[in-house]
Formats: sequence, structure tokens, C-alpha cells
Amino acid sequence: MGGKNLLDIVARNEAITITWLKSYLSFGAERPLWAFAADELFSLKALAGDANVDKLLRYNTYLQTWNVNTRTANVAKDLTIMVEAARDNGLRMEGLAISREIQRSAPIWFHQKSTAFRTLFTGGQHHKKTVKCLKEIHRVVSVADAEILARKLQTARHRSAWNCRCAACTGTRQSHPQCEDPNACFRRAKSMLDSLLPKWNPMLPQPEDWESGFNVAPPHDPDTRVFNPKITTHGTLADTFRIFTEGVDGSDVAPDNRPDPEPDEEEIIAHTDGSAMNNGRDEATAGSGVFFGEGDIRNIATRVPTVLNPSNQVAEILAIKQA
Repeated sequence: MGGKNLLDIVARNEAITITWLKSYLSFGAERPLWAFAADELFSLKALAGDANVDKLLRYNTYLQTWNVNTRTANVAKDLTIMVEAARDNGLRMEGLAISREIQRSAPIWFHQKSTAFRTLFTGGQHHKKTVKCLKEIHRVVSVADAEILARKLQTARHRSAWNCRCAACTGTRQSHPQCEDPNACFRRAKSMLDSLLPKWNPMLPQPEDWESGFNVAPPHDPDTRVFNPKITTHGTLADTFRIFTEGVDGSDVAPDNRPDPEPDEEEIIAHTDGSAMNNGRDEATAGSGVFFGEGDIRNIATRVPTVLNPSNQVAEILAIKQA
């Protein structure tokens, strides 16, 4: 600073805080012990408006939709600074496309990328029993857990009824005798998944489905770099967090980066033509045609609509377009 090479204490401290935040958001085997303690502390210090989020389901404030009260709650100063740094630097989960491995590892309850009202996860007035069953009997925690149940709806001969006798419902009653309505649990799990933004729903098509076919082998020339069209983020949930996102609008849907289909190598010959009567006059009429061959079902004959101002030239262009 000031040309005297003085240390910018504020910038240094903020950088240190961001480093803490990065460690806190690591969810692999190397996650520090203090991060788990912070999870527990944060779960007890949620905002009053988040009281309807079961304390046992408050896994991580950055993976879910509840928030930490750093103003009136007695939260450790260092953790308060970290939470404020996350807010000030626009921390959020983002990526062009997310691998299913990452998608499935996120907690399904009050998912950060869910568009549903909280009653979907609390059960509201009419579905508390089903939600309780998912939590306590099926022990659903992650997106993967919900997906396993949701896919049972695809079982052959499954009926949307409490007494359904399909293989999935029968098996669930045997493995979870306390579950009174397997179908209701399956449907609730499916609704939770359906509430997720498309790029976070493992039951929907994702770019990784076709990216395995991309050829990104290294070139023979060391000075040549091959463009890698793969856009899917792999790793853990930690790899989906971004900061400095202010002014950046992320898409809810992953880009469709599927390669164009291979062109049909068979040569196709089509003859096109157009003609008009009273060409150049207000009462002109015209027609266009495409001829592939004698008796070919692809042959086309079309009258030029009046709205196109029929003429010989318009008819010829329309024929080319139809071909």
C-alpha cells in the first residue's frame, strides 16, 4: 500500500477467512474436525424464521435453505466472520453441469436447489406421517436415498394405492414393517426430487450421459492443445461452490452439449422448381414442387400461400426450403 510495500491487513485477513470457508466446505475424508463442530453449532443457531426446519435435518446451511443467525445468537466470533465472508463474497453452489455422484451426495431435505415450499419437506397439514416415515423408518438423508425410493414407482404393475402388491411395495413392507404406505413414501420422495432444478436432479438426462463419447485424447504435437468440450463438474460437493458470483446469473438447466449427428453419407438428389401464373400481378398464383423420383413418397407439390405474395421467385425459394 502507498508504494511502501506495507501489508494490507484487511485483505490478508479476508483471504484467511476464505481459506477457512474452503476448509469448512470440504466434504471428503480430509474435512477438519472443527468443521463438524461448526455444523452442530450452526444447526442450533438458525434464524427464528427457520424454526420449521427440524434441527436433526439441519446438515449444512450452504447445502440447504436455512440460515445461521449471526446477529443475536451467540456464535463464535471466528465462525461469524466466516459466515459474513461467505455472504459478502456471494458464495453459492454453481456449475455448468453437475455429475450424478455429486448430485446424489447432497442432503435432500430443504435442498438448496429446491424450488418447492417447505411444506414439501415438513409434510404440511396432511403429509406429516409420510415425512416422518421417510425420516425415521426409511432414514432418508441424501438425494441418493430419495432416488432409490422414487425409482420404485417404475416397478412393473405398481399402483398408486396404499395396498399395492407390486414387488417394490411388497419388498418394502418386508424390509420396513413399520412403513404403512410404501406408495406414499415413494411418491413423496419423487416429489422432492422433482422440486430440484434440472441440473441437480439425477433422474433427468445430464451432460455426463453423452460426454463419455467425447474424444479428448492428447495430440501428438506437444504444442497443440485439444479443446475439451466436457462441462460436467466431478469430485465432491466442495467442487460446486463458487464465490464472487454477484451479477452472474446461473442457468437452472445444464447446456445441451451433445455433438451433432453424423451427416448422412448417402447422396440424395432432389429436383426443385416453382412456377406462377400472372406473375408480377396482384392476382398472381404460384406453386412449388420437389421431385425425388417417379412414385417417390417424398415428392411434394405445394400451392404458395397468398400471404407470401405468390410469384415465380417465391415459389422456387419455397421449393428449396421444402426440400
